[in-house]
Amino acid sequence: MGRITRAIGNLRLKNHRWRWRIATPSFLIGLFAVVGWLNSHWIDDQIEAFRIDRLIERGDLEEARAHLAIQIHRYPARPRPRFLLATVERRLGRITGAEEILQRAVELGLPVAEASREHALLAARFDFPTAEPGLIRTLARNPGDLEVHQALAGGYLRSARWDAAVAACTAWLASDPSSVDATFGRARGLRSLGRLNSAIADCRSILAQSPDHLEARLALAEILIEAKRADEARAEVARCRAQAPDRPEPLVILAACSSARGDLGAATSTLEVALKQAPNFVPALRALSSAHQARGRDDLARPLLDRSSLLDLDRGAPQVGSPQPPRRSAPPREE
Repeated sequence: MGRITRAIGNLRLKNHRWRWRIATPSFLIGLFAVVGWLNSHWIDDQIEAFRIDRLIERGDLEEARAHLAIQIHRYPARPRPRFLLATVERRLGRITGAEEILQRAVELGLPVAEASREHALLAARFDFPTAEPGLIRTLARNPGDLEVHQALAGGYLRSARWDAAVAACTAWLASDPSSVDATFGRARGLRSLGRLNSAIADCRSILAQSPDHLEARLALAEILIEAKRADEARAEVARCRAQAPDRPEPLVILAACSSARGDLGAATSTLEVALKQAPNFVPALRALSSAHQARGRDDLARPLLDRSSLLDLDRGAPQVGSPQPPRRSAPPREE
């Protein structure tokens, strides 16, 4: 009886071993299949992340936005797609939507350092004094961050903090030496500080790089007038008129040249031509009002000034970077 029992036990053990030998390859094949499937999805995710990063770098923001929407739908608990979408929305100017998306990314575990940078860039659009410390801290961590350089320079220019604006634009140029926007921003700051020779040099630098940059040429003509270099200013005005014959700004500058040499009649005639081209162009209205006032014609000057004030109220403050009429800045300093 004992022999029979042992024989049955041995048979069961052999069968078990045989079944294990059969099952092991099947198990390994299944395991490899699962690992392969996971790897393929991981690789697909990495490729998609790379594609989205490249789209954002190239400025294809709407396409990047579409890809990120798919990623968020597929992986709703991941913070990074939402963080990137907040960045895209900010660059598209959709500030409110960007704030909401960024807040959700923070709730899902976005690192504080990344979130603080984006929060500062968002706030810089509408509350620069609040955003400024965060932007400075971000720049200390990454001195080459161009977006932060741009936000600081833009904030200082909008706030008329000219010394800080010049410093910010100079730092921006250290990271991006070919930036026309940084050079133009610095020229604006230098002009407002009365450092006219340096402002002229920056404008000429822009025009050497981009001869068709009309705003830089207009600014150069205005600064030349302030520097009492009217002949050079007239040469730049002639180039502006050849480049953009329908724009009223060159005529306003040309009128300023006439006023500078005491020819108020020529200035008045030129400004009247400018207002025929653009009847509601505020700098021309104000310049013509000043010309009439200088000639003792307050009866003609006052209605023009009132009209320009009403237009200002209707339109709000002038846009940053828009051409400005010739103005008296701080007196030129020796450089």
